[in-house]
Amino acid sequence: MSSAVPTLPLHPPSVDEETALFKQRTAEMEEFFNQPRFQSIKRTYSAEAVASKQGSMPVLPLPSTVLSDKLHALFSKAAKEGKPIHTMGAIDPVQMTQMARHQEVVYVSGWAASSVLTTGNNEVGPDLGDYPYTTVPNQVHRIFRAQQLHDKKHYDERMAATPEQRSKMEYVDYLRPIIADADTGHGGLSAVMKLVKLFAESGTSAIHLEDQLHGGKKV
Repeated sequence: MSSAVPTLPLHPPSVDEETALFKQRTAEMEEFFNQPRFQSIKRTYSAEAVASKQGSMPVLPLPSTVLSDKLHALFSKAAKEGKPIHTMGAIDPVQMTQMARHQEVVYVSGWAASSVLTTGNNEVGPDLGDYPYTTVPNQVHRIFRAQQLHDKKHYDERMAATPEQRSKMEYVDYLRPIIADADTGHGGLSAVMKLVKLFAESGTSAIHLEDQLHGGKKV
């Protein structure tokens, strides 16, 4: 059975092969940039510039890519129907499991992360944005891994049942997109870039950044 996962060459590619692969990657990136969802985005860089920074390792989509597409589809449907998307803040995986049945989206806030701090020295406190910038991504990752676990358990339970039994079982969608609080970005441009990357790798579907004055938060 052939694998859909691309393989790495055993020997250095020829210049022609290398060029052809780079052109293919650039074309795929250009196609991604030109999706309708990005029509209002102004980019100061080209698809070629991004493709050249990816390295030779085959680019595979992150799980968060699938869920961000799901979130975009949810928003598009809601906008067309003039309806809201419902969510609540989740502090831990237990709350996420209870929300999955009725909430379309999971929200992870800076307040929730700072009040139950599980990184650094565990010094909990109000959301002043003064916790390590890995705090909220770690909280997202914790909840996202729990989503995957419960989804696997639920899927296994359903596949062990007969079609007749499944028709009477409740279907729970544990793979709810996660929106996370990125505060002010926790630093300069490079820090924001690394934070966004960390959120994507942690399973976040979307983030919001706030235009706030540093030190201007109220206790």
